[in-house]
Amino acid sequence: MSNEFADERQFAKTYRNAIGDDEPQQIEAMRQRMLAGLKNGSIAFPDERQLGLHYGFHGAGDTAQTIFQMPWVLLRADELAGEFITSDTGLAMVDPHPRYPWTGNSLMSSSHAQTTIPLTATDCLVLLAGEPSGARTVRAATRRDVEEINLRTYGWAHRHIFGRTQDAVTSVRMLARRDRSRVPAPKPYRQVLLFEAELGDDRLVNEHAARGWPTQFMDGGRRCDYVVLDADSNPVEHTIKIHELTKRRAIKRRGTNDLEPSLVLRDPDDLRA
Repeated sequence: MSNEFADERQFAKTYRNAIGDDEPQQIEAMRQRMLAGLKNGSIAFPDERQLGLHYGFHGAGDTAQTIFQMPWVLLRADELAGEFITSDTGLAMVDPHPRYPWTGNSLMSSSHAQTTIPLTATDCLVLLAGEPSGARTVRAATRRDVEEINLRTYGWAHRHIFGRTQDAVTSVRMLARRDRSRVPAPKPYRQVLLFEAELGDDRLVNEHAARGWPTQFMDGGRRCDYVVLDADSNPVEHTIKIHELTKRRAIKRRGTNDLEPSLVLRDPDDLRA
């Protein structure tokens, strides 16, 4: 919505299609009120939990197909290996080598991603990323396997962990407190805002290089700068500022203010450095 409202021409076009041909000043006043509402939170989804549930069910079909085609490994633990615990989240995702530094967790965030789903105290399903193969294997879990998976489960728990015995959950909690570096936490999903690069303007390129990030991306044959949107960094403000920057660049490059919006929101997994 910020991307749509940041551009006065695009907003005016949308407004006239939806409401009617009012005075430009009235349309602009509405745009400013909408932007202010996005910034202060007065414009928001009325029930975020219901929306999340809706999209969860909406995407369940595609997700089920992805999961079915992934390689599965069923780990089975004996008494020497220990017991698997579970949590109120029900699964955990890890990716030791994510595609980009800001990459969030997903089933296939990279070819190294793993999703663990404890089924019983002795069985845990591991979903592996990579080429879809539908392979199904079973192997014995080592004590190290059980520890690592239990620490993943602990790190992904919302409030509670569960085990067959009190000793099982207590030992995991003690292990996690001894070495927090072994406890993975969920990484949030972030969107990437692309906009056409400007020759001679390397401010963002230098910022990304200093952080060890890709400097630019190619999108449809265009070389693009980018900004990673983070919930903690006010994505509304970011979108407005970047829109103003792209407008200045376009005016400088083409000598006109008669421009269509050039910002593109992209899924990071679709990007190529």
